[in-house]
Amino acid sequence: MARRGIVSFRSGLLLAVAGILCAGCGQEVVAVYTRTIPEGASPIYKWEGERTTGLKTYWGDEAVSLEVTAYFPEDWEHAGDGYWNVEGETGDGEPIPFIGVVRRYVNEHGTELAKITADLEELDDWVYFVIDPNVTKENGKIISIQPIAYLRQINNHVIHPWFGAEVRLFPEKDSPLTPSPEPLPEEPKGTPISID
Repeated sequence: MARRGIVSFRSGLLLAVAGILCAGCGQEVVAVYTRTIPEGASPIYKWEGERTTGLKTYWGDEAVSLEVTAYFPEDWEHAGDGYWNVEGETGDGEPIPFIGVVRRYVNEHGTELAKITADLEELDDWVYFVIDPNVTKENGKIISIQPIAYLRQINNHVIHPWFGAEVRLFPEKDSPLTPSPEPLPEEPKGTPISID
């Protein structure tokens, strides 16, 4: 009788843990970024990226992929002036929402900071993409677009700083305006060590 009670307790505990680990699984994810690309907009730029290692989230190890489309109007000045469509998912096909564009600024103390316009109170616990447009202008004209996707984890309406990953984006067409990212430096094999 006692053994049956232990088995029932263990089964219940395993179900509870599975429920917690799958908190983000299978949920309907509502897009937060709503600035859609205008119909007939041109030129349209496209990138894609994926990452399969180093993504240890609260919900387990993840692999992610995304496709990015963007339009920059002629009067583009700042990060929020563009239009973006980002479709991302985990390796298991769970959608990863796009929650906004990184807006960089310098505060009164000369510190560079960044913000997105998403309201964290509206977001469920899960992983999300943000995009840094990484646009370079010269003489009032865009000369380079190399967007960077960042994966961020939100728990209890807080972006957790201990989990953040960059996903490199590769253009549909490599060109002087939309160059591919530089190759990553070669990383030696071994055990990481802090030397600070």
